[in-house]
Amino acid sequence: MSTLRVRVAPIAFTRPVASLTGAQLHDLDGGRLALALVTGKGRCASAKFYYVEEIPTQIGGGAFRLEPFNTDKLATGESEYVVLLAGPDSSCTCPGHCYTGGCKHASALLAFAAEGRLAGRDTE
Repeated sequence: MSTLRVRVAPIAFTRPVASLTGAQLHDLDGGRLALALVTGKGRCASAKFYYVEEIPTQIGGGAFRLEPFNTDKLATGESEYVVLLAGPDSSCTCPGHCYTGGCKHASALLAFAAEGRLAGRDTE
């Protein structure tokens, strides 16, 4: 399993995602990807872990399903978030993106796409 540690700079959305302090993308057995998102600093830091799966999209960019490692429902009551990567027009189904126009999920995936970690996916 390879690990890439990246400090994620907020993408220029309506509201910068300042709460995201780190992200990691891991290659799992069977070709799956795992995303770890860290918010906060020091003893107040917390991490959330998601499986990442590419899904088809007909509107351009790259689309990804984020499913939490545990079986708990997410803040929306759903069992997954869907992220569409399309540069500054990226979107996510999480409450943060719906309310503020930016989120840690899209910000982290855009950073990994820029690094080539989501290679072969049209994310521009």
